[in-house]
Amino acid sequence: MKFDTRPTCLVILGLVVALGGIARAEEPLTVFVAKHVVTMDPRYPEAKVVAVRDGRIVAVGRGVDDLAPWLSRYPHTIDRRFARRVLVPGFVDPHIHPLLAALFLPHHFATPDDWTFPSGRVRGVRSREAFMDRLREGASALDDPSEWLLAFGWAEAVHGAITRSDLDAIDAARPIALSSRSTHTMILNGRALEMLGLTPEIVAAHPVPGEADHETGRFIESANFLMVLPRISPVIFALDRLHRGLTTFRDMAHSAGITTLAEPGSGIVAGAGDVLKELAMMAPILDASDVPFRTYLFPAAFPNMHRLGDVDRVLDYIAQLTDHDTEGIRFLPKKVKFLFDGSYVDQLGLYDPPGYIDGHMGVHIDPPELFAELVPRFWREGYSIHVHVQGDAGARRTVETLAALQEEKPRFDHRFVLEHVGQISQESLEQAARLGASVSALIYPLHSMGDSFADGVLGHDRMEMAFPYAEMRRQGIRVALHSDTPVAPPNPLRNAWIALNRETTSSRVIGARQALSRHDALRAITIDAAFMLGLEGEIGSIRPGKRADFTVLDANPLETDPEDWGEIEVWGTVFGGRPRPAR
Repeated sequence: MKFDTRPTCLVILGLVVALGGIARAEEPLTVFVAKHVVTMDPRYPEAKVVAVRDGRIVAVGRGVDDLAPWLSRYPHTIDRRFARRVLVPGFVDPHIHPLLAALFLPHHFATPDDWTFPSGRVRGVRSREAFMDRLREGASALDDPSEWLLAFGWAEAVHGAITRSDLDAIDAARPIALSSRSTHTMILNGRALEMLGLTPEIVAAHPVPGEADHETGRFIESANFLMVLPRISPVIFALDRLHRGLTTFRDMAHSAGITTLAEPGSGIVAGAGDVLKELAMMAPILDASDVPFRTYLFPAAFPNMHRLGDVDRVLDYIAQLTDHDTEGIRFLPKKVKFLFDGSYVDQLGLYDPPGYIDGHMGVHIDPPELFAELVPRFWREGYSIHVHVQGDAGARRTVETLAALQEEKPRFDHRFVLEHVGQISQESLEQAARLGASVSALIYPLHSMGDSFADGVLGHDRMEMAFPYAEMRRQGIRVALHSDTPVAPPNPLRNAWIALNRETTSSRVIGARQALSRHDALRAITIDAAFMLGLEGEIGSIRPGKRADFTVLDANPLETDPEDWGEIEVWGTVFGGRPRPAR
């Protein structure tokens, strides 16, 4: 008699699969015991223990006994090293520029605010005289008379106007390139213009009026990124310098407790939207196995349009970027960035009347006609659209664009994100809430130059209404906080401190009514920051199934006075279930 053995084979195969599953499940658990575990999950807001396995959270509990259903079945280790510390979800910085930071962190710093590096603190300079002295110090420290002086940190609102002739007075024989605090403006001395081949004729041919000026040596926005940066790249992209900058960035981000960061607009620094070129530059440092955070990227639309010339080719190019994911650097699918108006710090944002006190005008970054053409196309393709926007006119027009998109093709959970948002009218804010927009906020300029903006750029009243993140929360808008490094140090807890206290460098409080609560401030650097990236199902809170990424603190932020958040020590992180003390 011939028997059909197929059912028996299927049963055996099922047993093998089941046993394999059990074998995998029996890999040991690690149980971290902490003074507090702040989960940021409203259903189970606080715990004291968290069990992890294979880089994922298995269970949380208010004591080890709560984990008995797991611990009675599986081998485990109890790790009590954090018994006097606090675990919070790993900090997420949803808007940061690793490669741009790597270019500027090795510069000679002359910022209005203090910066703390792994090598020590660099004090800020808050007057024109002190600023010029800092530049002279930088020039005198260079032994080679032909070596470039690369300086970073100029803010006109604090340091006054700087031109080519001012830099020539420091050293006319040495090439000098001075970057603004935002990196959106570059000022060159005569020798630098000569070495970069920027003749009066070439500068005058720049297609956007007013962005390039040979006489003053000033290049703003597209003139800086498309005219100066490609020419100076052999200097600032030197391999040893680039690696030193990336290493510094890595250590600063880790010491601040960041476990996930994202760069919106990748490709701008390398030029023409070449995201893969930037990936190759970052990978030797940020894709190394010992890096305790993940880096996510997504591109800017206009530079790719400039390079590829056709929106269909741009869409095809962006769609295949995830094929180039590495272990540590990944591309976020279906996300794209646009840039509406100019830098807040450089006073280039677009404002409705009464505008700037001195009467000057802001600028567009993406050409308005291309913005109007490309945004609807990406919307129809189902993309999450992020728009860099600064002034209240820029915010108004961007929100009006979202309204038109929703009228044409309504979408739910569209993840339209306003990036930065220094100024926005109450009417635009409420409309943004009705339309379902979110805000990824840059609050650091309030601290670093809020005094100068209140006293001379926008006035006291508009600065009281600036960075209105508490009002956004009252209207139901999700708000995340980001660093935008090198605009600000990569330090989420510091950004949260500013959002809580609204203090400038002079300890002046501006707009106290817009201070976030402690809970909302912590949300803004954890779960709401994850939401901006579409990663809230993976990170941002501590619950079973999510990645085992925690920031380890010496105090519970929710029980710490807002004024003392800046003093909370970051021990390091737990990344993928592995403790990683700060370097």
